[in-house]
Amino acid sequence: EGVQNLKSFFLLKKKNFIKLFISQIYNFINIYKFRLIHSIKKKEYKNIIVTWGNYNSFDKKGIYYDKYLSINSNHNRSTFWFVLVDDGMPKKISENIAIIYKKKENFFSKNYFFYYFKKMLNNELFDPDNQIANNILDFLENNSNFNKIKNLLMPYEGQVFQKKIFNKIKKKNIETFGFDHSAPHSLPTQMINTLGSPKNLIVTGSSTKETYVKHLNWKMKNILISKPTRYQNFQKKNFSNTMFLPHEFDNENIILDCFKNFILKNDTYIIDKIKIKIHPIKLNVSSHQRLKKNLELIIKSQKKKKSNKKKNLTIVVGFTTAVLVALEFDNVVLHICPNPIIDAYLNCLWKDINVERLDNNSFIYKLKKKNKYLNFKNKNIINKILNNEVY
Repeated sequence: EGVQNLKSFFLLKKKNFIKLFISQIYNFINIYKFRLIHSIKKKEYKNIIVTWGNYNSFDKKGIYYDKYLSINSNHNRSTFWFVLVDDGMPKKISENIAIIYKKKENFFSKNYFFYYFKKMLNNELFDPDNQIANNILDFLENNSNFNKIKNLLMPYEGQVFQKKIFNKIKKKNIETFGFDHSAPHSLPTQMINTLGSPKNLIVTGSSTKETYVKHLNWKMKNILISKPTRYQNFQKKNFSNTMFLPHEFDNENIILDCFKNFILKNDTYIIDKIKIKIHPIKLNVSSHQRLKKNLELIIKSQKKKKSNKKKNLTIVVGFTTAVLVALEFDNVVLHICPNPIIDAYLNCLWKDINVERLDNNSFIYKLKKKNKYLNFKNKNIINKILNNEVY
């Protein structure tokens, strides 16, 4: 189950039927159709990569750079890319790229209701995962360019459309690889090895591999370790004296109260220099701006007090992998957890983290040993996969 469903289960949250009704009306008016655009020419490909990107990920020549794998689409010309884009079409795309984007159907067009009921009959109406997976699978099925595919690779998040594609592709004796491109989540249920998971999972540290084998149904031989390419340009200064706000939060008061309580008891860490960062896609959301402002008022009150505190601190709120990234860059982390049963990193899963529980919703973390979750000394095995050298 996804994290939202787990929250409903563990926290006994009841469904809001008014919100559900409004969302159904919204979905009725706002139907999106996923389309696939390409300029493919006659050529046999050996590898497929399915990933996410945006308009700015393409250069003027139509070459795509992938931030998850840290390679571009020109890196291996025997590899074909499927890129999901939803913020505008690039003017040009290379021959080894297909773009999948969503286009809104016009509610007032004469074909709208025909399209609506057709999708409803095909069980695709409110299921974008079906549309994305079917677009890719149909394209592969109907092009002879893909008759000799050996490997399928995805930056993997356990999303439904990814599992649909993996499940279908594995039946064709194609080797499948999912790259768990970020540090692991506190409760990584999306990574459980089940129907639709890739045959092989790539992780970025030995402790992650150990946890996935012990708790998430993976076999040791099917988990590979690679360099954490997504974070190779990160530095300790990106996290020191910084507070990261979550993508979503339910209760602002819990966050504010935890922060105030920590400050009252804190005699070690510098607080008055903390910079607060809103999640990048929530910069203009009023509730997130309000939370930032209220936290800044609390910090401002500390600047009036004389302090001999010298240790830096990273503060992280909610369900996010930023905790482990900050730890691997030698930071001590205060984790404020509005939903601790979901949000918190605990030793029963993550044995290489030293966990100190401050109260019901707050934890201090220190790393027992570096490079256990993000090991930058590892080699990047992506090239070996694309060159068919892994097995």
